[in-house]
Amino acid sequence: MPRAVGPPSNDTDFVKYTKYSKKAGVLPNLPREPPPDWRPLKIDNPRIFGDAQIPDGVDKGSPIALFDLFFDADVLDRIAYYTNQHAEHVRADSPSTCRGWKPTSPTELYTYFAIVIYMGLHREPSLSEYWVKLHGSAPTQNQSFKSPFGRVWDLSESLRERTFKYWTAGKHLCVDEAIARFTRRASEIVCLANDGVILNWLFHARGAGRGPVNLLTVTEATFTPTESVPITLVLGKDSNGDRLFPPNLHIVWDDNLFNTIPMLEYLRSKGVGCADTVRTTKTATEERFEAEAEAELQSEVPAVARRARSKLTKERFNSDLVKLKTQFTGKLEWGATYWALSESKEVLEAAWRDNQVVLFASTVVEPVQLVQKLRRRSKLSQNNQKLFKSAFGDESVKLLGMPKMIDDYNKHKSEVDRFDQTRSYYSVQQVKRRTWKPLWYFLLDLTINNCYRLSSYSSSTAAKRGGHKKFLYDLIEQLFKRGKRLCHGSTKRQRLDDLAQHVSVNEEGSHRSVRLFGEARTCAACAENGRTKYKSLRSRPEYLSFRDQDRSTSSNSQLCEAWQERHEFTLATPKCDIHDTITRFN
Repeated sequence: MPRAVGPPSNDTDFVKYTKYSKKAGVLPNLPREPPPDWRPLKIDNPRIFGDAQIPDGVDKGSPIALFDLFFDADVLDRIAYYTNQHAEHVRADSPSTCRGWKPTSPTELYTYFAIVIYMGLHREPSLSEYWVKLHGSAPTQNQSFKSPFGRVWDLSESLRERTFKYWTAGKHLCVDEAIARFTRRASEIVCLANDGVILNWLFHARGAGRGPVNLLTVTEATFTPTESVPITLVLGKDSNGDRLFPPNLHIVWDDNLFNTIPMLEYLRSKGVGCADTVRTTKTATEERFEAEAEAELQSEVPAVARRARSKLTKERFNSDLVKLKTQFTGKLEWGATYWALSESKEVLEAAWRDNQVVLFASTVVEPVQLVQKLRRRSKLSQNNQKLFKSAFGDESVKLLGMPKMIDDYNKHKSEVDRFDQTRSYYSVQQVKRRTWKPLWYFLLDLTINNCYRLSSYSSSTAAKRGGHKKFLYDLIEQLFKRGKRLCHGSTKRQRLDDLAQHVSVNEEGSHRSVRLFGEARTCAACAENGRTKYKSLRSRPEYLSFRDQDRSTSSNSQLCEAWQERHEFTLATPKCDIHDTITRFN
């Protein structure tokens, strides 16, 4: 039933909305065949896929053995040392009512890693949900630090060096943003991956000095911090000054955020091939862009004028190809490809009509190569019905041609996404206000992912049978076996100064219960000294249950002396009756 027409407006200034169609103009005259003078960069690398370089004697089926490759005894010693050093520095200026602290150790760190990984397998809404709400050990303090990257930088460099030691990269590399939850000081992380193994990464900072941290200094050309990200990741050097990725061996599939013509030309001059799509965020024409840049050039603000000068001098992606995407998408046939070359003839530029127009730039592709792929037709609408009917007919799935450069992009651009997918299932990342903690969790996630990729659990057969989850559970079990057993009693930590003033009666490894005979229990140290019976067999009052490990005789004597000083009574012999002491204490 048609909708009834509403009453006319009585507003004299009312103007009915009129939708005007945008005039597209004349279709740019671009060649449909590849340029004859195009010469791609030759990449001679027979190693298509990456290869693990596991040292002899390391079992690929042992998660803890692979974990030791990255977190060995030296790394754990340094983590424990700097943790204790920082704790003492903070406690020196803290009030006497602050939470207690015991120095940590490398063996305790194994237990910590196991707990953190287990928390990734069993998610809770918040970190505090893993603790009893009113417990004395519940984390309540929130801290922030001025240099979150400095807290993890040494560990990051160590993990980066070990990753290159145990993995030889293949021909195809991928640069993309990693999906991670960051707040305040850190905005994102950009990773370089090969076959799902993260080989290199860069942190991005917020606030003052916003942008990537520790970028490679490029003196031959001027690049923005965004353009410098793939340059830093690919042209980085090791401690010996050698390039991490030798020239003429690798192709980088980077994100369209970084893909610019000057950056592609610079990487080609260094022997690195590069290819990716091109981002268009504005519909402005080349003439309008230049006019705005010239207007900014007259600004009195030095930063604005410098940015405008950079816009005018740098070469941009072909404007006619951009018009095909922004103005002539509906007029192009399915599968139509248009080509252009950069001014230096070192970068091939293309526009290919798929569901939408795809803009592409590369220094290595062979434009004449086509592959046949099964394509699924998108949902028909009034705007695309004619286009899809001409390509698919009445079929919903059809074998259609596709440029090989687009097919290679679909294959190799997902390496960082594979890492994101793996860590999304059982990530150790927790919501924290401390700005360095998300970076620490990211490095731990990265290490666990690389260990999994190096292991036999990641094979196609094992992966289908829950290999990733089984790998994590086996790693947790092995970490717990190697780590320090925690006390079954109170988990509230004692302050170091309290332990110095009062004899430590609640240390780990203080007492264990020993059944002598009947219903009686006594101290293990007294039993080892020869005590075999009580003074009387009268019923005993309630006594404390000591659940810890063995304690030496000297520690037991100190315990007795502490009770003697506090309650002012004399013990007849060193073979003290602890139950009588507790009775007097009560």
